[in-house]
Amino acid sequence: MFGEDFIQKVNKELYPFIKKILGTFWGYTDINKDIEDVLQNSWESFFVKYNEKVTSEDEARALMFTIAKNMAFYHYRHQNRMMVNHSVSHEYAPTIHPDETYELFLGKDINIILAYLNDQQAFIMRAAMQHEDVHKQDKIVDMIAGDYKKKFGKKLNVASYRKIKERAQKKIKMIVRDGDV
Repeated sequence: MFGEDFIQKVNKELYPFIKKILGTFWGYTDINKDIEDVLQNSWESFFVKYNEKVTSEDEARALMFTIAKNMAFYHYRHQNRMMVNHSVSHEYAPTIHPDETYELFLGKDINIILAYLNDQQAFIMRAAMQHEDVHKQDKIVDMIAGDYKKKFGKKLNVASYRKIKERAQKKIKMIVRDGDV
């Protein structure tokens, strides 16, 4: 469905994104093999789960960024566990568990960005980050509609979910572009 040109174009966008994630944890810049592994695993996951479901290139690109981010963090945790469990590295094992490090890093960055959004946008973006790589939007709306109504006193449907999410994404892009974060 998606041609080789599209895949190469997305890989060029994903490569620095993955390098930034892995480089943040590893602290070195020679991680090309690891990046290639993450890219390959991300595409495999995409084609297994979404190949027949996704029709637009923009939707595929967005899914690939989500999948690649998750794969990069998974790759980091897997590599770190291997190093910690290796008999020689017991002396050098970190005092913070790798999963806690990931949660601290991710939680801090996301919370900084979400603080710039209004409550509804932050609520929707949290739901999107937690569920969109697994569920379709209508399923997510069904899952969070009750909590949304309790918190904001309004009914949530797929159209309003998409509208709030789109506004939040635009605001996040402006924040990042302007260098506020």
